[in-house]
Amino acid sequence: RLMLGEFSDWAAFLAPDTDDYASMPRKQLKGLQEDARRRLDRELRMYCDRNFDGMTVEALERLFGVIQGNRGLEMPRSAFESKFARFRPPVVRGVPMHATVVISLWGLKFWVPEAELAADLSLAIKDADLAMRALDPHYESEHAAQKEKRGEIREHLRRRFYASRSGVLSAFNLVECYMNSLAWEFLRLRGADALSNRQRKSLEDVSGTKLRDKLLKYPRFITGAELDPESRAAVEGLLDVLKPFRDSLVHPSPFDAPEKFGGYDKLRNLYRIDADTLYLVAHLAADIITRVQAHVGETILVGTPWLPELLDALKRHQISIPPEWGYGRTR
Repeated sequence: RLMLGEFSDWAAFLAPDTDDYASMPRKQLKGLQEDARRRLDRELRMYCDRNFDGMTVEALERLFGVIQGNRGLEMPRSAFESKFARFRPPVVRGVPMHATVVISLWGLKFWVPEAELAADLSLAIKDADLAMRALDPHYESEHAAQKEKRGEIREHLRRRFYASRSGVLSAFNLVECYMNSLAWEFLRLRGADALSNRQRKSLEDVSGTKLRDKLLKYPRFITGAELDPESRAAVEGLLDVLKPFRDSLVHPSPFDAPEKFGGYDKLRNLYRIDADTLYLVAHLAADIITRVQAHVGETILVGTPWLPELLDALKRHQISIPPEWGYGRTR
């Protein structure tokens, strides 16, 4: 019942452990036991047969113990299947092995990091667009004529900038998370025996490998073939646009970036991030993920079922900023 999301609180789930069975008449207790065994055995078997391959009573008892002790469960899918039972293919269609199995009062769910970040990015695009639309009534009036509405305008602009900056970070994190997941799944399925020491270090040390190397080298490690020239150019285009903005947000500073990284003005980049910046980097991120996924194909079991939602958000919330409301407007 918990995995179906049928409990409204943990007290109801834990009730069997807190009920005073010792005070019940023996006949009543025996009747409850027989009824529970008959009803639950059937329901449990049906649920387990529908969702798991080889789930035993002993494994269910272990699972119950973990859930009981922690008021729920969060565990990598690979660890869950190793400890308890494998999910049946229809249940985990589109769910990668690096997903997190979550059992809570909401039922049995799967968390996929790329899906979370793609949803964040989609929401940022929507929020930036809504903030832009809220400013529509003000576009036709002179700035000087709207002094009384300055507070209202400032709030809409603040929402626009917040969504834009959050979305730029989500776009970068989504691309990096997707590439890290490819590396993890590849090593899980293929191992590192056929790789050179440098290749293995690049795949295993994802925090020490530059995003450019991940985008250009991981597809080759996985398939044995380089990305096509157009896709390689798309990688460079994405990084040229996205990385300076992302670095200016993650490492904001009045100091310019080092010359070897372009020597750009970090604060100017931070202030320039707007809804059109978000829209551009989201497009570039979705494009490069689509290209890499097409390149690796079915080589490893990482799909992108979360990508259509992002593409739909880009289609529904097309953003452009009137020049007179560009950089330097009321904050």
